[in-house]
Amino acid sequence: MDKIKNQKQLRQEHHRLEEHQEELEHKIRDDWKAIKEGLKPRNAGRSIYNRWKNWRKRKRVPADIVAGSVLVGAALLLGTVLFKGGRMVGRLFNFGAKHTVKHK
Repeated sequence: MDKIKNQKQLRQEHHRLEEHQEELEHKIRDDWKAIKEGLKPRNAGRSIYNRWKNWRKRKRVPADIVAGSVLVGAALLLGTVLFKGGRMVGRLFNFGAKHTVKHK
């Protein structure tokens, strides 16, 4: 606003600023509620699923390719878990063998 010349203009400017402040506070409250709602696990999961679904529609990825990729990922994960689990079990059995007393 231009230079304030009298008290009437000062009151008008003060009133305009108060209204603007109320509008901004209202926007902040609404945005904060939306953020809190979006951070709930249920809504976050739904949002991720919807984004993936929209991406899949845009890319037109066949379902069998996606399913195949999921199966390959699950197989790799299972293989890693079994390999590490087998190593841990092997160490347990080797530990007992190393510390046994040999009788002559």
